[in-house]
Amino acid sequence: MKKLHTLLASLFISFGLLSANIAHAEENPAELVKNVTDKVLAKLAEDKDRIGKDKGLVNEYVNEFVLPNFDFGYMSQLVLGKYWRKASAEERSAFTEEFRTLLVRTYANSLTNYSDQEVEYLPWRAGSDPDDTKVGVEIIPQAGPSIPIDYALHRVDGKWKVYDVSVDGLSLVTNYRRSFGKKAKTDGVAALIKELQAKNS
Repeated sequence: MKKLHTLLASLFISFGLLSANIAHAEENPAELVKNVTDKVLAKLAEDKDRIGKDKGLVNEYVNEFVLPNFDFGYMSQLVLGKYWRKASAEERSAFTEEFRTLLVRTYANSLTNYSDQEVEYLPWRAGSDPDDTKVGVEIIPQAGPSIPIDYALHRVDGKWKVYDVSVDGLSLVTNYRRSFGKKAKTDGVAALIKELQAKNS
């Protein structure tokens, strides 16, 4: 769980860096990441004082900039793994909603800690699958080593969607799969959903 918490603490930039309009399938995903990242960083810098006074403003940013660009349904499926196949349609829907709420609230809280870190965009090359790719960046803090971040994206209905983010080699999906898998194995998916509902409330 310590690694998971470290991953979550680092990923606030990942969720905040991606904005609406990372959606045109004909465009280079790396170019899109750079363009929208620059826009969001400028917005954070512009509203820094307002964010300090109004934490709810960050929630608005997350809902506007984050939600449209992540495939929470697919992420939920990857996180639950074999337990997704065993879950009912209602359980799948409920888990996806609670998982999304957990991530959004976590990163909304973390986003308030942004402090003008620099971002370096790594060279990108298209892979063998035209509908699945990775985009790498490095977050350069004011002190300490840089933090490598890899975005895994795929095309959904002609739009690029993020379905996993790895920080320094630690995958968000993999870490949650390990954490949630234990609960689902011992107590079932329904119990896992109730646990998430309790955390989110």
